[in-house]
Amino acid sequence: MSQFIASEKMHEKGLAAIWSLCSLVSNEAKETVGRVAIKPVVNALAASVCSDQVVSNGLGCLKCLSTISTIRTLLEESGSIDLVYSCLWIHLQNRSVVQHGLAALCNITINTDANEVMLISNDELAIIVHIMRYHQNVQRVQDNAIQVLKNFTFSPENLAIMGNDPHLPELIRSAKATHRICFQGRADDLLQLLPDRLQ
Repeated sequence: MSQFIASEKMHEKGLAAIWSLCSLVSNEAKETVGRVAIKPVVNALAASVCSDQVVSNGLGCLKCLSTISTIRTLLEESGSIDLVYSCLWIHLQNRSVVQHGLAALCNITINTDANEVMLISNDELAIIVHIMRYHQNVQRVQDNAIQVLKNFTFSPENLAIMGNDPHLPELIRSAKATHRICFQGRADDLLQLLPDRLQ
C-alpha cells in the first residue's frame, strides 16, 4: 500500500484484506502479520483520513491487531494512538467509524500482561464525551465507550481528569436508562468512581 500512497481505493482494498486476514488467523500468525502491516496500515490511515471507508477498515485492522501485546507496543511507537483519536474526531458522526475506533482503543489503552494503562488527556476525553453524546441511541457505541472509560480508571491520573468532566456521569446514566442495561456492571463501576454531581 505504501507504493500507492495517493490511491484511496488501494488503501480501502488493502486495509480490508489485512483486516480480513487478521480476523481468520491464529494469534501467532496475527503477530507476524502485525509486525509487517502496522506501518502500511498507519500510513494508509494518515493518507486517507477523510475517507469513511478507509478509516473504518483501518480502525478495524488496528482493533484486530491490538489484541496482541507486542503489537500494542508497536502501535504506541508508530504514533497510531493519536491517529485513532483524530479519526474519531473527524468522523464523529459516523457510527461505524466511531464503533471501530472505540473498539480499537479498548484493546490499545490497556496492557493486561504488563498491568499498564495509557494516560488520557483532556482533549482525548472530550472526544469520547462528544461521541457518547452524539450517539446516545447506539448501544454498541455506548458499550465500547464505557469499556474504554473503565480501562482508563486503572490510573489515578486518568481518574482525576475524568472526575473533572461534569458531563460524564450524566452520559453514563443516560446510556444505562436508554438501553436498559448496565454494560456488564461497568457503568455502575464508573459511576461509583466518579464524583456524584447530583448530590
